[in-house]
Amino acid sequence: MDALKTFVSKILLKFFLRLYYELYFLIDKMAVRVHGGKHPKKAFLKYEDWFLENIHDNSVIVDIGSNNGFLANHLATKASHVYGIELSKTYVDIANHNKAYDNITYYLADATTFDYSQLGQVDYITLSNVLEHIQDRVNFIKKIIVLKNPNTKLLIRVPTLERDWISPYLKSLKMPYFLDPTHYIEHTEDEIKAEVAASGLRIESLSTKYGEYYLVCSIK
Repeated sequence: MDALKTFVSKILLKFFLRLYYELYFLIDKMAVRVHGGKHPKKAFLKYEDWFLENIHDNSVIVDIGSNNGFLANHLATKASHVYGIELSKTYVDIANHNKAYDNITYYLADATTFDYSQLGQVDYITLSNVLEHIQDRVNFIKKIIVLKNPNTKLLIRVPTLERDWISPYLKSLKMPYFLDPTHYIEHTEDEIKAEVAASGLRIESLSTKYGEYYLVCSIK
């Protein structure tokens, strides 16, 4: 009887785990629809405030993966200029349409092949939920920091695998666990520390909020 219960429980567990995973995406989609196309998570995350707090006045910023320009618009209130790099033409068009300040310039480009030398001296490079979408992250970071001055800082935000126990459990069962199917990785703390160190960066601060790591990094 115990063996039968265990067998049935294993089957049900995998079913409910998959259901749990699929419900996450359904809830995400419904939340955006209910709130008129805007994700309610932004009211809780307020990640743009963290980026704004960690830049100096009149600084030059490269916002890699600028998406619809949400973060760039916030940074532009404090920066002298913000350069946004975005792969999607749709998002670049939206960002330009919603551009709130003249000190923002958007480039439609692949961030992994873009020639950053044309931007001149940069004070900050922001990577907000970007690294997890890049396969060769170490070489990518090496590419973007080699052209900058030694005082350039990187402000990084990535989702963490350690957001709860279910995510690593799903991974151990070789079941889907990514928050986005286009992710190559969702980092543990040890993994993100190892990657930024291998990239030639030094971590000045690392904090966690709502299942995401926030890092301020300088060049070694």
